[in-house]
Amino acid sequence: MRAVSALSVTGGANPGASGDGPSTAPDADPSPSERWLLASDPILEGIVHALSNRVGTVAMAAEALAEVGGSLGATLAAEAERLEALLRVLRLVPRSPEARPEIAHPATLAADALALVRIHARWRDLPVTLEGLDPLPLVDVCGTGVTHALVLALGAALDVAGAATLVGHTGERPEPVVVLDVAPRFAGAPGAGAADELRVAVAAAGSLLRAAAGETLTLHGESGLTLRMRLPALGA
Repeated sequence: MRAVSALSVTGGANPGASGDGPSTAPDADPSPSERWLLASDPILEGIVHALSNRVGTVAMAAEALAEVGGSLGATLAAEAERLEALLRVLRLVPRSPEARPEIAHPATLAADALALVRIHARWRDLPVTLEGLDPLPLVDVCGTGVTHALVLALGAALDVAGAATLVGHTGERPEPVVVLDVAPRFAGAPGAGAADELRVAVAAAGSLLRAAAGETLTLHGESGLTLRMRLPALGA
Protein backbone atom coordinates (compact mmCIF):
# COMPACT_ATOMS: atom_id res chain seq x y z
CA MET A 1 0.00 0.00 0.00
CA ARG A 2 1.42 3.40 -1.00
CA ALA A 3 2.07 5.69 1.94
CA VAL A 4 0.50 9.12 2.03
CA SER A 5 2.76 11.98 3.10
CA ALA A 6 1.24 15.17 4.53
CA LEU A 7 -1.72 14.96 2.14
CA SER A 8 -4.00 17.95 2.66
CA VAL A 9 -7.67 17.23 2.09
CA THR A 10 -10.22 19.95 2.66
CA GLY A 11 -13.35 18.58 1.13
CA GLY A 12 -12.45 19.13 -2.52
CA ALA A 13 -13.02 22.03 -4.84
CA ASN A 14 -16.69 21.26 -5.18
CA PRO A 15 -18.01 19.58 -2.00
CA GLY A 16 -21.58 19.98 -3.21
CA ALA A 17 -21.06 17.90 -6.34
CA SER A 18 -22.56 14.76 -4.83
CA GLY A 19 -26.22 14.50 -3.99
CA ASP A 20 -25.77 14.39 -0.24
CA GLY A 21 -22.62 16.50 0.18
CA PRO A 22 -22.71 19.98 1.67
CA SER A 23 -23.68 22.62 -0.90
CA THR A 24 -21.35 25.60 -0.96
CA ALA A 25 -22.54 27.35 -4.12
CA PRO A 26 -24.37 30.58 -3.21
CA ASP A 27 -27.57 29.70 -5.08
CA ALA A 28 -27.51 25.92 -4.59
CA ASP A 29 -30.60 24.31 -3.16
CA PRO A 30 -29.99 22.32 0.04
CA SER A 31 -29.51 18.60 -0.48
CA PRO A 32 -31.95 16.20 1.23
CA SER A 33 -29.35 15.57 3.96
CA GLU A 34 -28.83 19.29 4.49
CA ARG A 35 -32.58 19.88 4.68
CA TRP A 36 -32.89 17.21 7.37
CA LEU A 37 -29.94 18.61 9.34
CA LEU A 38 -31.43 22.10 9.16
CA ALA A 39 -34.64 20.70 10.65
CA SER A 40 -33.19 18.10 13.03
CA ASP A 41 -30.69 20.32 14.84
CA PRO A 42 -33.41 22.65 16.22
CA ILE A 43 -35.53 19.58 17.02
CA LEU A 44 -32.66 18.10 19.01
CA GLU A 45 -32.11 21.42 20.79
CA GLY A 46 -35.81 21.43 21.71
CA ILE A 47 -35.58 17.88 23.06
CA VAL A 48 -32.57 18.86 25.17
CA HIS A 49 -34.46 21.86 26.55
CA ALA A 50 -37.52 19.76 27.41
CA LEU A 51 -35.42 17.05 29.06
CA SER A 52 -33.48 19.67 30.99
CA ASN A 53 -36.75 20.96 32.46
CA ARG A 54 -37.76 17.44 33.49
CA VAL A 55 -34.37 16.80 35.08
CA GLY A 56 -34.78 20.03 37.03
CA THR A 57 -38.12 18.81 38.32
CA VAL A 58 -36.60 15.51 39.42
CA ALA A 59 -33.77 17.36 41.18
CA MET A 60 -36.24 19.55 43.09
CA ALA A 61 -38.25 16.47 44.10
CA ALA A 62 -35.05 14.81 45.29
CA GLU A 63 -34.24 17.81 47.48
CA ALA A 64 -37.71 17.76 49.01
CA LEU A 65 -37.48 14.04 49.74
CA ALA A 66 -34.01 14.44 51.22
CA GLU A 67 -35.42 16.86 53.77
CA VAL A 68 -37.98 14.23 54.80
CA GLY A 69 -35.30 11.57 55.19
CA GLY A 70 -34.81 8.11 53.79
CA SER A 71 -32.82 6.82 50.82
CA LEU A 72 -35.24 7.70 48.01
CA GLY A 73 -34.19 11.34 47.93
CA ALA A 74 -30.51 10.44 47.64
CA THR A 75 -31.27 7.92 44.89
CA LEU A 76 -33.26 10.46 42.90
CA ALA A 77 -30.55 13.08 43.34
CA ALA A 78 -27.92 10.67 42.00
CA GLU A 79 -30.11 9.83 38.99
CA ALA A 80 -30.69 13.54 38.33
CA GLU A 81 -26.90 14.07 38.26
CA ARG A 82 -26.47 11.20 35.81
CA LEU A 83 -29.21 12.59 33.59
CA GLU A 84 -27.61 16.03 33.65
CA ALA A 85 -24.31 14.47 32.58
CA LEU A 86 -26.06 12.79 29.64
CA LEU A 87 -27.75 16.06 28.74
CA ARG A 88 -24.40 17.78 28.62
CA VAL A 89 -23.24 15.24 26.02
CA LEU A 90 -26.50 15.64 24.11
CA ARG A 91 -25.96 19.40 23.96
CA LEU A 92 -22.73 18.74 22.04
CA VAL A 93 -24.54 17.03 19.16
CA PRO A 94 -26.36 19.84 17.29
CA ARG A 95 -24.28 21.81 14.82
CA SER A 96 -23.74 25.50 15.51
CA PRO A 97 -23.12 27.03 12.06
CA GLU A 98 -23.70 30.55 13.40
CA ALA A 99 -21.47 30.10 16.44
CA ARG A 100 -18.79 32.70 17.07
CA PRO A 101 -15.20 31.82 17.98
CA GLU A 102 -14.63 31.38 21.69
CA ILE A 103 -11.68 30.77 23.94
CA ALA A 104 -11.36 27.07 24.74
CA HIS A 105 -8.77 24.65 26.03
CA PRO A 106 -7.80 21.80 23.68
CA ALA A 107 -8.17 19.32 26.56
CA THR A 108 -11.82 20.35 26.95
CA LEU A 109 -12.49 20.00 23.21
CA ALA A 110 -10.86 16.56 23.22
CA ALA A 111 -12.84 15.47 26.30
CA ASP A 112 -16.09 16.60 24.65
CA ALA A 113 -15.23 14.67 21.50
CA LEU A 114 -14.41 11.57 23.54
CA ALA A 115 -17.73 11.89 25.39
CA LEU A 116 -19.56 11.73 22.05
CA VAL A 117 -17.43 8.79 20.89
CA ARG A 118 -18.31 6.97 24.11
CA ILE A 119 -22.03 7.26 23.24
CA HIS A 120 -21.59 5.95 19.68
CA ALA A 121 -22.79 2.36 19.40
CA ARG A 122 -19.85 1.20 17.27
CA TRP A 123 -17.03 3.10 19.00
CA ARG A 124 -18.01 3.27 22.66
CA ASP A 125 -16.08 0.19 23.81
CA LEU A 126 -12.94 0.77 21.73
CA PRO A 127 -9.81 2.14 23.44
CA VAL A 128 -8.91 5.81 22.96
CA THR A 129 -5.87 7.38 24.65
CA LEU A 130 -5.47 11.14 25.17
CA GLU A 131 -1.93 12.45 25.62
CA GLY A 132 -0.17 15.80 26.03
CA LEU A 133 -3.31 17.95 26.16
CA ASP A 134 -3.20 19.62 29.58
CA PRO A 135 -0.07 21.77 29.01
CA LEU A 136 -1.34 23.18 25.70
CA PRO A 137 -2.23 26.87 25.35
CA LEU A 138 -5.78 28.10 24.86
CA VAL A 139 -7.23 28.35 21.35
CA ASP A 140 -9.74 30.75 19.80
CA VAL A 141 -12.11 28.62 17.70
CA CYS A 142 -15.74 27.62 17.27
CA GLY A 143 -15.65 24.82 19.81
CA THR A 144 -18.59 22.77 18.52
CA GLY A 145 -17.12 22.54 15.03
CA VAL A 146 -13.70 21.48 16.32
CA THR A 147 -15.32 18.91 18.62
CA HIS A 148 -17.32 17.46 15.73
CA ALA A 149 -14.20 17.33 13.54
CA LEU A 150 -12.38 15.45 16.31
CA VAL A 151 -15.26 12.98 16.60
CA LEU A 152 -15.04 12.19 12.87
CA ALA A 153 -11.25 11.85 13.07
CA LEU A 154 -11.38 9.58 16.12
CA GLY A 155 -14.21 7.54 14.62
CA ALA A 156 -12.26 7.00 11.40
CA ALA A 157 -9.18 5.89 13.34
CA LEU A 158 -11.28 3.47 15.39
CA ASP A 159 -12.99 2.11 12.29
CA VAL A 160 -9.71 1.23 10.55
CA ALA A 161 -7.66 0.12 13.57
CA GLY A 162 -9.97 -0.59 16.52
CA ALA A 163 -7.97 1.77 18.76
CA ALA A 164 -6.78 5.36 18.57
CA THR A 165 -4.52 7.91 20.25
CA LEU A 166 -5.04 11.66 20.32
CA VAL A 167 -1.80 13.52 21.04
CA GLY A 168 -1.50 17.26 21.53
CA HIS A 169 1.61 19.41 21.07
CA THR A 170 2.57 22.88 19.92
CA GLY A 171 4.11 24.05 16.69
CA GLU A 172 5.15 27.13 14.71
CA ARG A 173 3.88 28.25 11.30
CA PRO A 174 5.57 30.79 11.98
CA GLU A 175 2.84 31.84 14.45
CA PRO A 176 2.18 29.50 17.39
CA VAL A 177 -0.36 26.75 16.76
CA VAL A 178 -1.81 23.87 18.72
CA VAL A 179 -1.44 20.56 16.88
CA LEU A 180 -3.77 17.65 17.56
CA ASP A 181 -2.76 14.31 16.03
CA VAL A 182 -5.27 11.47 15.85
CA ALA A 183 -3.45 8.23 15.11
CA PRO A 184 -4.97 4.79 14.49
CA ARG A 185 -3.34 2.13 16.68
CA PHE A 186 -3.06 -0.94 14.48
CA ALA A 187 -2.52 -4.34 16.09
CA GLY A 188 -0.64 -5.41 12.96
CA ALA A 189 -0.19 -4.09 9.45
CA PRO A 190 -2.83 -1.56 8.30
CA GLY A 191 -5.61 -2.98 6.16
CA ALA A 192 -5.51 -2.42 2.41
CA GLY A 193 -8.29 0.16 2.49
CA ALA A 194 -7.19 2.06 5.59
CA ALA A 195 -5.65 5.01 3.74
CA ASP A 196 -8.70 5.44 1.51
CA GLU A 197 -11.08 5.35 4.48
CA LEU A 198 -9.01 7.95 6.29
CA ARG A 199 -8.96 10.22 3.24
CA VAL A 200 -12.75 10.20 3.17
CA ALA A 201 -12.88 11.06 6.87
CA VAL A 202 -10.31 13.82 6.42
CA ALA A 203 -12.45 15.42 3.72
CA ALA A 204 -15.52 15.51 5.97
CA ALA A 205 -13.73 16.49 9.18
CA GLY A 206 -11.61 19.01 7.27
CA SER A 207 -14.72 20.79 6.07
CA LEU A 208 -15.94 21.16 9.67
CA LEU A 209 -12.53 22.29 10.86
CA ARG A 210 -12.22 24.89 8.11
CA ALA A 211 -15.54 26.43 9.15
CA ALA A 212 -14.69 26.28 12.88
CA ALA A 213 -11.06 27.38 12.89
CA GLY A 214 -10.11 28.43 9.37
CA GLU A 215 -7.78 25.45 9.20
CA THR A 216 -7.42 22.26 7.19
CA LEU A 217 -6.97 18.64 8.22
CA THR A 218 -4.08 16.63 6.82
CA LEU A 219 -2.86 13.08 6.70
CA HIS A 220 0.59 13.07 8.18
CA GLY A 221 3.24 10.95 9.82
CA GLU A 222 5.71 8.37 8.59
CA SER A 223 2.95 6.08 7.33
CA GLY A 224 0.70 8.93 6.21
CA LEU A 225 -2.13 7.63 8.41
CA THR A 226 -2.14 10.18 11.23
CA LEU A 227 -4.91 12.77 11.03
CA ARG A 228 -3.44 16.15 11.97
CA MET A 229 -5.32 19.33 12.78
CA ARG A 230 -3.81 22.68 13.63
CA LEU A 231 -5.62 25.26 15.75
CA PRO A 232 -4.58 28.89 16.15
CA ALA A 233 -3.20 29.43 19.64
CA LEU A 234 -4.69 32.35 21.55
CA GLY A 235 -2.81 35.54 20.76
CA ALA A 236 -1.19 34.08 17.65
